[in-house]
Amino acid sequence: MTKIVVKHYKAVKPGSATKTLVTEVVTASSETGQFLKRMEKIRISKPCFEVIDMRGKVSGECQQYKINDRVHWLDDISHEIYQRGLDQYNDVFTVGIYEAIVNGKHTFKAMREAEERKAREAKQAAEARARAAASSAVSAETSPGTAPSRVNEDRQPKRYDPDIVPFGYFKKRREERLQYVTSVTLLHGGRSLSASTRDISLNGLQVSIKGLQAFNPDDILEVEFTALLESTPNQSLSGLKYEIMGGEQNEKEVLLRLRLVGESRPEGFSDFIIDLIQKFKNKYKLDVEDDFWSIVSGLYERCYAENLMQIPFFLSEDGDGLHVDVVAATDGNQPALHFFHNQIESYDFSALALPHRLEWLTQGKELLLALYRETVGGELKIHSAANLEFDDPSDFGRFVQHALQHPEHAIFKVMPSAEHFRSASERKFSLISERLAEKSDEAATRLKARLETIRCAALMVDLTDQVSKVIVRLMGRPVGDVDKQGLHVWVGNTRMPLDDIRAQAGKPEGLSAPELIRFGYVERRREDRYLAETAIELQVGKQVIQGRTRDISTRGLSVMLNDAPDIKKGDEVKLALISLQKKRPSLNLMAVPYRVVAIKPAEHNLVMLERLGGKDEKKIEEFFAELIAKNSDKLAVDINDTLGATISRAYENIIARNQVTVPFFISKAETGGPFLQWVALPDEPLPVLEFFQMSDDYIDFSWLSDPRILLPLYQQLVEMAKQQSRSEQRPTPIEMEVYLYKDKDPDAGIMVLFSATEFEFKTEHDREAFLSRARLAEDFRIMKLMATYTLEFNKLELDAAVDQLREQSRHRASKLQEQIQSLVGYGELIDITAEAAY
Repeated sequence: MTKIVVKHYKAVKPGSATKTLVTEVVTASSETGQFLKRMEKIRISKPCFEVIDMRGKVSGECQQYKINDRVHWLDDISHEIYQRGLDQYNDVFTVGIYEAIVNGKHTFKAMREAEERKAREAKQAAEARARAAASSAVSAETSPGTAPSRVNEDRQPKRYDPDIVPFGYFKKRREERLQYVTSVTLLHGGRSLSASTRDISLNGLQVSIKGLQAFNPDDILEVEFTALLESTPNQSLSGLKYEIMGGEQNEKEVLLRLRLVGESRPEGFSDFIIDLIQKFKNKYKLDVEDDFWSIVSGLYERCYAENLMQIPFFLSEDGDGLHVDVVAATDGNQPALHFFHNQIESYDFSALALPHRLEWLTQGKELLLALYRETVGGELKIHSAANLEFDDPSDFGRFVQHALQHPEHAIFKVMPSAEHFRSASERKFSLISERLAEKSDEAATRLKARLETIRCAALMVDLTDQVSKVIVRLMGRPVGDVDKQGLHVWVGNTRMPLDDIRAQAGKPEGLSAPELIRFGYVERRREDRYLAETAIELQVGKQVIQGRTRDISTRGLSVMLNDAPDIKKGDEVKLALISLQKKRPSLNLMAVPYRVVAIKPAEHNLVMLERLGGKDEKKIEEFFAELIAKNSDKLAVDINDTLGATISRAYENIIARNQVTVPFFISKAETGGPFLQWVALPDEPLPVLEFFQMSDDYIDFSWLSDPRILLPLYQQLVEMAKQQSRSEQRPTPIEMEVYLYKDKDPDAGIMVLFSATEFEFKTEHDREAFLSRARLAEDFRIMKLMATYTLEFNKLELDAAVDQLREQSRHRASKLQEQIQSLVGYGELIDITAEAAY
């Protein structure tokens, strides 16, 4: 039997009444295996009431057979299977007979899958042997310039290719597609070709044509629905013209994707196709791939953005030129972002905002940024210099050495999106901004216009440790005194000689401060709040503080106080609604109980409150509901919460569509231990992927699933999550340098990757020996691998996304939910070859 993993309750020992939840890998001879066999035997022995139609699914000619008042279309092989099944099941048409026919080896689908499986297994076996040898690239017996030995090849740990999740994917199909097979005739260039459909939609088709055929994109085909004409003689199904949108050729067939040419659509054709899809959608199933990958992509983009370890920022261009529009804070980039934090609720991003640096980034060029913090004029200032500002690389090297001498220093690699920036997906933005548009169409329009001004998205990657190691290795000692002659530094928007820094206090002029947003922000309010100001008094113990409301709702409100209150989040207070009391004298509104939800001292001592239950709870709620209803035409809805969540989703989508690193996701396997679940790749080519492209149809990430890499990462991720539960501070991400080169395997004749991590080298000499081999190979890379644990996904959003999929495929919905819930952490691959390959 195939490998089955089940979770069930099992007795601790034979005869015991105590049971525990276990995860069992089922074997045929086990008790569970025998039980499943019995259940399967019962299932396939049940009577079947389905109709079998093998037309277009087999090579043989199908004929009508009327059996038990049902008309079946069977070829000779299917009919023979049917007769044998009746002998086996005592003349009863069972589920077993039905499945033996529709899934038989004689069907096109089964033959195609068998051929593909055989070719795939042969190819994978050869490649696996070659890659297994590559995984042992670091060996004491391997001398520089030679390939690793294969002596212990059979003992190599198992590796596998992870699945790919397409970042930026969003519903490409605008209509339902039915997986429906029927015979059609194609007219092309004077030829008449027999074909069969693979799916049908209102405006498109996918068709299969046997043998080798030549077609060009944009060719026009005339399609006649041969088989359907027999069942619908009154509907015109001839003369339909379709344009070729794309296709694939293999040894057996050509698959073409076709789009209907509108003017060739006969009267009644649209209604006919709609009725066909509705009639058979439960039997033949709709193609859920488009919805499935849209949902998967969206969920993992959110997971990536919420935990992102780098600092994302976005450049906009308007009438005043280029400027940094937004910098995004995430739960994962707290350690990196801390360097720019100079006081409470304030960040200094002036080093990012210099016009010549922004212009450089919009050209798709990376830059290396060296920074240190120092008190100037009684204020803590960030001093910076970029590699593009030095004609001689050695001069920038001297500045880096100078920066590293300061207690607070950082080296960032700034990686912009490719030269052809991918703007926000218009269709996805419409979905993201739907709730905001309901509250304020004007706000949604303004946000859309703002997104249209973005010219570049970029990530700041902290390379402080890597650059420090390089300098120590080059100099053979820690950084010493530096010759500052001729070096310059930027403080704010002022450039000055490093050996004559003048005191500069106050904020830099001419540099606009970017907005700081938070990735992962979700709408926290469960009901609309209306902007309304009315006099109140907040009673905190014996202290009474006067103020006014900022907004109201039926179950909560926020107040702006004249004095700072001595309270904290979670405290219970009493509120006197002075002005509102006059509107309803019969109801006591002078001591309404509330709980403190949030406090924002910087915003007029803003305190957000949630109303608690009490004696008059129902009457007070009815009073607020009545008050809001009567004044709804005068009160504006507070959109700040909705706007914040919409902005977060929109910018998350942009950073995912403009990848410059390679994210991957690690989960806990059902049987325990780590599992490399997905590698995320964009729809469009990513420069770093060229190195991992082994052939036209194969990108090699199997090295990333090697236990040498995956197991230590998984163990540290689990430990990080435990640390977080004991501390409010996000732990520093895991970092690892990985060295890779690719060369042709002499036996398999394919390109393979040889890899090693920095922890596998016992001495610096071993590391240099590996790099020497790497430099002699066709290509090599040094990658910085970073990883951190992932936050638990927002349950309401996860359930909503999975429920969309569950309507079409319960199995895939359950599997996706299990995958999300098993996530342990995410990581990124960052190319640092230029910075570390000295």
